Amino acid sequence: MLLYRQENRLNAVEAFGFMLIALFLSSGVIVACGPMLTPEEPLPGDTRSRSADGMMMVYIPGGTFYMGYSDAEIEEVLYQCGTGLYCTSGVRRALENSIRHLVTLDGFWVDQTQVTNGQYTCCVDDERCEASAFTNNPLYADWGNYPAVGVSWYDAVDYCTWIGGRLPTEAEWEYAAQGSREYSGTWAIFYDTQPVVISEWVFDWYGPYPSRNQKNPTGPTRGAWKVLRGRNWEFLSQPRSPVYRGRYATPSSKMDTIGFRCVVDQ
Repeated sequence: MLLYRQENRLNAVEAFGFMLIALFLSSGVIVACGPMLTPEEPLPGDTRSRSADGMMMVYIPGGTFYMGYSDAEIEEVLYQCGTGLYCTSGVRRALENSIRHLVTLDGFWVDQTQVTNGQYTCCVDDERCEASAFTNNPLYADWGNYPAVGVSWYDAVDYCTWIGGRLPTEAEWEYAAQGSREYSGTWAIFYDTQPVVISEWVFDWYGPYPSRNQKNPTGPTRGAWKVLRGRNWEFLSQPRSPVYRGRYATPSSKMDTIGFRCVVDQ
């Protein structure tokens, strides 16, 4: 009798197993061994449009690069700058805080232009951003396409959060702006294509660079000033270099010389 019950139990298990197999096959699901398919890796310089504000973004591949100046480069920049007090004190101090070191970054998408007045207004209308300190200027017929200025670091963070991104780190900004060294086409999106020349907010607090190598650095944990990258129309005498980091401002500052762009992680 015990053997009979065991056989019946085994038969029931086998029948249940066959039923599951039949149900699985009838669903049309096919299992195959092998690597999982992943989305195609974007190529350096690929572009895509962002749905939130229509901004075109450029893909910057991950990699390792030298951030900052070597001693020889510092002396060369100072020689080109001249012997005035501005060069021998302010510029020298900025350069000496920019010790050359290796940085490794993951890939990311960066805005092809600085965020415009028109795009920023959409965030204000959506009640996600504070209004700019500078309203529509009737002197400029194309005001909506000019870079948004008069926005604080906090305003820039709010905007980048609104579009699903963030402010670039200082390392990401410099890496992308060094595009002419690493891969073609990126330098142009940071210079010479804007209606006015303005500096840009980045994520980091201002402080001397560390001498050690870094991976995806985000700068000091605290500070008094946020880093500004790029020259602006008020300080065109500053070195025209993607490496130079001579300016900074308190995060609440709203100036007509400061704008921003966003990045989106890969």
